[in-house]
Amino acid sequence: LNRAQQAYHFEYGEFSTSLVALETGMPTETDRFALATIIVSDGAVQNSGMAKQQGLYSLVGLVWVIDSGEGELTTNRQFCRSIASAHEPEKPIFPRWIRAMFRSQRGVAIYPAETPPAFELPELPARPDVVISCPDGYETER
Repeated sequence: LNRAQQAYHFEYGEFSTSLVALETGMPTETDRFALATIIVSDGAVQNSGMAKQQGLYSLVGLVWVIDSGEGELTTNRQFCRSIASAHEPEKPIFPRWIRAMFRSQRGVAIYPAETPPAFELPELPARPDVVISCPDGYETER
C-alpha cells in the first residue's frame, strides 16, 4: 500500500483515500487481514493491515511528502510490523488510532478527528533526512 500511495501521489499530486483507487487489486478485508488507508495530514497518508489470525503480525505504514531541497516534492515511506503477533497473551490492546481506522462500513474507514495518527509527524513537506519512527508496539519491517 505504501508503494501504491507513492505512485498515486507521483501521478496525481495527492494521496488516495480509497484502496480501490490505488488499483492494487487488494480487497479491504481478507480472512487474514483488514486493510485501511487514511489521510492523516495534508502531506501524509497512513496505511494499516490489522491481523485477524493467530500468529500473524499487524502492519502499519506511513507515506509522507519530502522536499528534495531543489524545489521538487517527492515522497518517503516507513513500514512497521507489530512486535507481538495477533492473539498472543502479551499482545498490547490496539491503540486508539488503529481501532478508529477499522471502525468501517463497506471498507470506508471512519477516522475521528480526535484520534491522533500512529506516527509523530514533522512539519511537512519534510527534509529528506527526517526519520519517522514506528509507533509504540511496532518495529521497522525490513
